[in-house]
Amino acid sequence: MSPKVGLLFRTTEWLTIWGSYAEAFLASGLTEAFAEGLHFRGIPGVFPDNFFVPNPDLQPETTRTLEAGLRTRFDDLLIEGDRLRLQAAYFDIDAEDFIDLEVNIVAGTTRPDNVQEAELHGFETELGYDASRFFAAMSYSETRGRDATSGEPLTSVPPDKLVATLGLRVPELGLVFTGRGRFVKRQDEVPAGVPVTPGYGIADLYASWLPEGAGYSGLRVDFGIENLSGKSYRRYLSLIDEAGRNFKVSVSYRF
Repeated sequence: MSPKVGLLFRTTEWLTIWGSYAEAFLASGLTEAFAEGLHFRGIPGVFPDNFFVPNPDLQPETTRTLEAGLRTRFDDLLIEGDRLRLQAAYFDIDAEDFIDLEVNIVAGTTRPDNVQEAELHGFETELGYDASRFFAAMSYSETRGRDATSGEPLTSVPPDKLVATLGLRVPELGLVFTGRGRFVKRQDEVPAGVPVTPGYGIADLYASWLPEGAGYSGLRVDFGIENLSGKSYRRYLSLIDEAGRNFKVSVSYRF
């Protein structure tokens, strides 16, 4: 049984507030209980290569979550037909037998293990504006998590992240142009033995063509350049750099 109860109250035409309480149960997955192989390469003379160690004795994780948030909506704000949306949510989680990673740099091992009692909290917010020819959006997420007994940070908590998007539509030509920026904060709130991950900022560009002329309806052509500057960066819990400048082209037809 995983109970959940919530309340949503529409205070005005433009503002809605909500809250909920939920309990959840999560069994370990195969990749957690039986993970093995190389996790990351070491540095000669500093620390050895690091390998996953299976843990088939992982216990199920249980959580109790409190959430609260708000949503706003404004129509025809600047021009006829436009829309402005804002939503934000805060969450607080108490977990028992939280499934986390135990990284030992000296021994060269990474082992999934249970944290007897863990506490996590954070918030997410998103702002979006949409009109016939222009759209923009921004989202931000932040999470903090600690072992409630030792006070040590949890390994599996992601770094703070901001994503900003700007777009332009040319309806008469069926064209959509989009620019996106991804900004990830340095993750240094990590337990002993886990490498610090530098922050980074990445820019992406996309263009789509959706013609509406006779014989073309249903056709879509997409083009994108990800990591426009070719920046070297790596995601949290990885010591391998992500792809550099990445070009993508796709053609699809729906009928």
